[in-house]
Amino acid sequence: MRPSFFQKLDLFLRKQTPFCISLLLLFLSLIPLPISGSFYIKPMLTIPCVFYWAIYRPDVMGLGSVYLIGLIQDILGEAPLGVDTLLFVAMYLFIISQRRFFINRPFSFIWFGFIIISLVFCIGQWLLVSINYAQFIGFAPLLYRYIILVSLFPAINLLCAKIDNQILRDL
Repeated sequence: MRPSFFQKLDLFLRKQTPFCISLLLLFLSLIPLPISGSFYIKPMLTIPCVFYWAIYRPDVMGLGSVYLIGLIQDILGEAPLGVDTLLFVAMYLFIISQRRFFINRPFSFIWFGFIIISLVFCIGQWLLVSINYAQFIGFAPLLYRYIILVSLFPAINLLCAKIDNQILRDL
C-alpha cells in the first residue's frame, strides 16, 4: 500500500524537525544576555545542536541544512559573511568523519569531545574575524560565550535527544 499524502507530509515535517530546532536556537541566540552592567553576550546555541545531529542522526541533518544554518547565522549575526558558514560546515564534516568515536560512549566523553571541538570553532571564529578586520579583536567576549556554550551543552543535548526519541524514533 502506498503512503497517503498526509503520511508523506508527516514524514517530511518530522525529518525537518532538527533543522527547525536548530533554527529556533539560532534565533534565540540572537537575544543578548546581560552579563554585568552594560556588558551583553549572545550565546552560541546552534553549535551543540549541529554537534548532536551530526553524531546521532546525520540522515536528518545533512550538509545542506548545516550550510543553511551557518549562512543564516552569518546574515543575522555579527561575524563577516561566510565565517560561521565555513566553520559549521568544517565542524560537521569533521564530526561525520569521526562519529564512530562518539557512538555508544558515555556522556562525559561526548561532552569532552564537544568542549574540544567547540573550542576549535570559537578560536577559528576569532581568528577569521580578526583576519577580516586586519586586527586582533577582543578575546574576552568570546571566552564568555564559550563558557556559556559549554555550560548549556547538557541541556541542549538533552533537548535534541528527547526530540530524537519522541519525534524521530521510527524514521
